[in-house]
Amino acid sequence: MLGNAKKGSVWGGTKVTAAGMPLVNQAESLSKTNSRSKSRRDARFAAGLSLLALVFSLGLIGCGGDDDDDPGSGSLSALVGRWGQGGTELLKINADGSGTLSGVPGTWSVNGTTLTFSYSGQTSSATYAISSGKLTLSNPSGVLSAVSGFALDKLGDGEGGSSYKLPLLASDATAVQAGAKLTDIIAYCNAHPGTTNDSIKTGAQTYQDSWSGYTTMWGSVGRAMVTTINTWIAGLT
Repeated sequence: MLGNAKKGSVWGGTKVTAAGMPLVNQAESLSKTNSRSKSRRDARFAAGLSLLALVFSLGLIGCGGDDDDDPGSGSLSALVGRWGQGGTELLKINADGSGTLSGVPGTWSVNGTTLTFSYSGQTSSATYAISSGKLTLSNPSGVLSAVSGFALDKLGDGEGGSSYKLPLLASDATAVQAGAKLTDIIAYCNAHPGTTNDSIKTGAQTYQDSWSGYTTMWGSVGRAMVTTINTWIAGLT
């Protein structure tokens, strides 16, 4: 009988172990034991993942009601402040639409989910969103590409800027400089809609639409154009 088999002997063609069990049967027993242990480990791992998923989902639910979230409301007031990373200011947006981008002065305006920065006759736009107190920009054009894709922290408040006005043109300004100022005026009016600014914006747009004609005779009309543009700037509210 197997129980009487000696260690190292051969029983039925199978070598016998010290426990009196054929090696084949012992291997099968160990395989079943290992299989049961693996199943228990897999079950514990799956349970751990389920718990982690539950905790994570609860965390998302808890964050979902952040009062600071703004997916793009079309209001500049939601963006007023100093924004940057690691304590370095990248964007400054004041209540009156004035501000800076990496230290470059210009004007900010919002249209739906689009944030636009205007400076020196150029414009740059991006889609914005505020989530959990962080500002992100996507789908940028122009210089805003430099800060797109980052989650910007709010470093502080912007300025009320009630005394801010666009700089006046020099009396001997060139046609290029005057044309750039028209773009700045229109951007400012977009950021500060109102009866007076809307009227100024209409005049600036009319000039801008015909600007190529004015530039060809700038020597004779330039001084009068500069005076008109500066009158508009002085009248901005």
